[in-house]
Amino acid sequence: MRPGIALNDPDDDAAALLTPLGEYMQRRNSELGLSVSAVAQRVGMSRATWYRIARGESASPGVRVLRGLARVYRVRAAELFALAAHADPSPSASRPQGTNRGREPGDALWRCRHERRVRPGSWLDVHLELRNLSDQPWRHAEVRGLHDTWLVLGEADPRAQRACGEGRGLSSCHARLAPTGPGEWVQAQITLRAPLALGSCIFCLHLYTEPSMGPTGTGVFLVMETA
Repeated sequence: MRPGIALNDPDDDAAALLTPLGEYMQRRNSELGLSVSAVAQRVGMSRATWYRIARGESASPGVRVLRGLARVYRVRAAELFALAAHADPSPSASRPQGTNRGREPGDALWRCRHERRVRPGSWLDVHLELRNLSDQPWRHAEVRGLHDTWLVLGEADPRAQRACGEGRGLSSCHARLAPTGPGEWVQAQITLRAPLALGSCIFCLHLYTEPSMGPTGTGVFLVMETA
């Protein structure tokens, strides 16, 4: 099990544990001689948001934020997307010792299967398996796209490429999950349309659970290439 790394916020007396993305962000800050305030200002977010992302206290960062961080840290956006999608097999182990919080409803282990090379504009079936790592059963849980567009990387057409949503004959990115108890696996399938641009693309899926039915836990990023 990968041990957590403590992060001390000068505005917060409590130490928190970093996610893999947070560890990378902290390391790049040190390597480039950047403060949290400097990075946050260049990306266009607050210092508090930087810390929430680093600690995994918010839903998966949006496309704009990850691309902004990649620009500031001088790395490929795909690297940050891969780190953001990393799920620890035991989410409760990544919390500070001394807390009594159990595993939360959105804690899940993802398995995804789909074609990694497809033709532009073709339809893509994504087969999903999720394991409930929380202490509570999932009822009325859903998998949805965090956004309705692909993030196109590299030299491909930078314009947004819709993968799902209303209009243009696209179905909504939405799959309901069967009731799933703690420790159980559940299957689902989502159909997306591949982008029209050639090149590497990323799409984010997230789990939505009761009672909030907002994005919870750690999402997963689908990486594919149109050719």
